[in-house]
Amino acid sequence: MKTVLCVEAEAGKLATLKQSLEQAGYCALTASSAWQALELLAGHRVDGVVLDLNMPDLDGIALRGRIQRVNRSLPVLLLSGSAEASSSALACFEQFMSEPEHALELLAHMGETHN
Repeated sequence: MKTVLCVEAEAGKLATLKQSLEQAGYCALTASSAWQALELLAGHRVDGVVLDLNMPDLDGIALRGRIQRVNRSLPVLLLSGSAEASSSALACFEQFMSEPEHALELLAHMGETHN
């Protein structure tokens, strides 16, 4: 079973991501902050990361940079409800999508990331 780390500051969105991934057969770890995500990455093997661009402690771009220092080959999917994310900022992500309207959209992207 593949393990995905979900990083989202909003509890409701985080619970939805976790539930959707688990229903699709993934093991989902959750973090509500970038620092918590880094702690989980230090203690667990994960196959991919889904993270929000806008978080209170570190933004998604800074967190991705720290993740890449630990594991350069780890796929990272960026979620953002903001249409203002610049193309240069998004260029460092394997996948980008606006906040998923339904779980199947997220799972399709995770499937692409894991192949």
